[in-house]
Amino acid sequence: MARRLLVLHGPTLGFLDSGSSQKLSILDARIRAHAAALKLEVTIVRSNHEGALVDALEERRQWYEGVIVSPGPLAYTGIVLRQALVEVDVPTLEVHLAKLKKIAGRATSVIKDACDAQVVGADAYLDALERFAADDLTGKKKKAKGKATLARPPMTMSLPPPPALAKPTVTAPPRPELTPVERPGARLVRP
Repeated sequence: MARRLLVLHGPTLGFLDSGSSQKLSILDARIRAHAAALKLEVTIVRSNHEGALVDALEERRQWYEGVIVSPGPLAYTGIVLRQALVEVDVPTLEVHLAKLKKIAGRATSVIKDACDAQVVGADAYLDALERFAADDLTGKKKKAKGKATLARPPMTMSLPPPPALAKPTVTAPPRPELTPVERPGARLVRP
């Protein structure tokens, strides 16, 4: 029987679809194909709402045997998601397609300590699947000599730079010439 995993895509991952050569649908297809090759079964859930991710954890609780979570910006603020991951008590890997940036004084994930390990990089999802298949969540076990590994092309998830915006040209209308009487704050002088 294949090991069943729940893959959670957090907020903003949907932006991969806008103007990117790598689309979310392509990422999902690669996850499914790689999981099948590793004899894993995956269910993928994406939401921009923390509560929906928590609902997915709760509703499918009896089905999955492990979780791969890409929290996106919830890595900085997802206390509710963190608590849900603690409560489900199954092997969990946190994945990020890029290194976390320091935002509001925080450069670490609040979810990290609720997970067995954190995987970062363009191939983070595929690496996480391989760790589940090898039953090596930390990635510290040495690969057995002579053991074949699955060949896979690198997954690039970089977004193209935004199009250059033209600077707007603002021209003020000519100001009418005011006489001393009409000028605000001017003292009225009688001849």
